[in-house]
Amino acid sequence: MAETHLINVHESLVAHVDITVLSNRQFCIVLDPYIEGKQHIGAQQLRQGEKKFFLQPGESLRDGIEEIYVLGEDEALLMRCDHEFVDSTPANLLSADHVPQPLPDEGRRRAGETWMIYGPCEYTPPVEVSILEKREAIPLDENEGIYVRLLPLVVSATHFLARSIVDVCKRAPRYEIIPQDLFAWRLARLTC
Repeated sequence: MAETHLINVHESLVAHVDITVLSNRQFCIVLDPYIEGKQHIGAQQLRQGEKKFFLQPGESLRDGIEEIYVLGEDEALLMRCDHEFVDSTPANLLSADHVPQPLPDEGRRRAGETWMIYGPCEYTPPVEVSILEKREAIPLDENEGIYVRLLPLVVSATHFLARSIVDVCKRAPRYEIIPQDLFAWRLARLTC
């Protein structure tokens, strides 16, 4: 690469391309990348870390330069698989209590599948994945509870909404103290 270039008689300037610079906390996804001197139309390539590069003719960035996801211990990412791939995410990040759970089918993710990655961690999503949303845990005190559609009452714990749950339907009233024996409490409420 040279600092200056004189255009020859048989050349013309098509475009001025700025250099793309990534820090060690950034990544980007290049569409239609050149791999080993050949352009792969329809492909995507993840580039991360400290890098400087020029986009070649026909290449573009999918969502520009993005920051890596830094998750605290009370945060999680809801993700969806866009294209089938083999997931290499550490197994302890796939459960809220960080107990390693083996992935079924040797870690193969199918298109349309959703799952969550739990913090604390730093995460760079592969090109086959879309981040749907970043979720935070809902801390609950001893006398608090939440109603979540399709789930029983959740009481007195820090709770992450599962990947299939979209919204919290109703919070338990503050004035009502829910006993530890939920079965007896529900039975008493039904007979009233």
